[in-house]
Amino acid sequence: MKLYFVLLMKSHFQSYPCPLQINSFWNLGFLLGITIILQIITGIFLGLHYTSDLNSAYSSLFFFIREIYYGWCLRLLHSSGASFVFLFL
Repeated sequence: MKLYFVLLMKSHFQSYPCPLQINSFWNLGFLLGITIILQIITGIFLGLHYTSDLNSAYSSLFFFIREIYYGWCLRLLHSSGASFVFLFL
């Protein structure tokens, strides 16, 4: 069963034709697009819970990290995604 699944997946991925012009710049462009979309989505979620008041901005960040499910993961994706955008540029 496992061998059949591996052979099925291998034949599925190898059956698509690929143009000869595709090089590493296509892959970097795709990764850049994915990270920009990730930045927009996580930025919207972070912006929904952020308060810009000088006294409560720091506490709103900790509220997002501690009280919202996987808030720490969204913040980590947003901060590391910004680094990857500049890396892929």
